[in-house]
Amino acid sequence: MKKNDNENIYLNPKSTGIQQIIGRVPSWIIRWGISLVFLALIMALSLCWFIEYPVTIKVPFEVKSIIGPCRVINPRSGKLEKILVANNSKVKNKQPILYIGSNANLGEVLKLSDYINSLRLNPNGLFKKSIQLKPFNMLGELQFGYDSLKEEIVKSYSHPRNYNHIFKKIDNYKSSIDTWEKKHLIIAPISGQLLLTGVFEKGQRLDKEESLFIIVPDNLKKIGLLLVPKTNITKIKRNQKVLIKIDNFPISRCGSILSYVLDASQAPLNDSTVLVSVKIDSVMRTTAGCKMKLIYDFKGSADVIISKGNLIKKILDY
Repeated sequence: MKKNDNENIYLNPKSTGIQQIIGRVPSWIIRWGISLVFLALIMALSLCWFIEYPVTIKVPFEVKSIIGPCRVINPRSGKLEKILVANNSKVKNKQPILYIGSNANLGEVLKLSDYINSLRLNPNGLFKKSIQLKPFNMLGELQFGYDSLKEEIVKSYSHPRNYNHIFKKIDNYKSSIDTWEKKHLIIAPISGQLLLTGVFEKGQRLDKEESLFIIVPDNLKKIGLLLVPKTNITKIKRNQKVLIKIDNFPISRCGSILSYVLDASQAPLNDSTVLVSVKIDSVMRTTAGCKMKLIYDFKGSADVIISKGNLIKKILDY
């Protein structure tokens, strides 16, 4: 009977036990809990109102060179005889970098070239019998021409009126030296920093059209371009911040590149896209504090910050 009585107490809402629970006054936390939750919600909404959130447009991005690096391709196959300049060195325009495919002594050939130039510029004493032409004996394929030139000059001592013939011989031989240099010397096309594109060693065979080195000019200059849809072009303004994300770049570790809109003029690329220029320096700083040297052209994406809204608007947009 007691068990049934207890069941009746819990099942009957008019029982004494139920009436005691209903009539008990709630504790403080229960009485004020709803108010506290409501107050917390109001505070969260207030914070969301004051917390700014950038409104962005995501567009494709690319960097192109105005004055960019120059890549040198091997014009012919041959054996590498000597690397004349160390990697990462500063080089001048027309400075020899690699010596390829000849059995001549390069030092002698270069001295010979200077010597022949001196004969052309100062011919007055050339036909004196007392003059002795400098000996060069390791000229490779140029040796025969130099020996022939010496013989012609010696013969001219007995025919002093034949000067024009000798001058022509000297000019022809200088042309042969110039042809030899073009064939066997790979020179720097511009001044700048040398970057070898591979590991090269003496005696290594270099294939035709193989990439040899890159010269990064001292006045490296690039331009960044946003490819903005025409529907969004009116939202782009000068000096707006741009967060650039480069393809295959460790964004999680180094962050994005921070820049700004340089020119908001409308330069149409096609019927649906407009080009907008972005400030790009040779060395850019990322949002994570890393420095990045922009040598090559690249592509990626960019977030253009067109305005700042609050967090509530962002939540509602979702």
